[in-house]
Amino acid sequence: MKAFLSVLKKILLWSYQRGSWQYDVLCILILAFIFLAPSEWFNPAPEPPRSAIQQSGSPLVATPAAHDPKSKKSPSEVTKP
Repeated sequence: MKAFLSVLKKILLWSYQRGSWQYDVLCILILAFIFLAPSEWFNPAPEPPRSAIQQSGSPLVATPAAHDPKSKKSPSEVTKP
């Protein structure tokens, strides 16, 4: 177990000398990841467009009672459809 942790520490800290076979293996693994990883990992799908109600920021729909000056209801009392 101690040998495994020692190797893991050397890999994470990149302590192998340049030109050694361990250094070459690490470089090959990095290049393999870059070229073989699915492109979806790096380019996530775009978000779907928002609806008109979500873009305006107001979830209430305007009703005639909300704009009628003779109405006794205030715009805050108008219920959602």
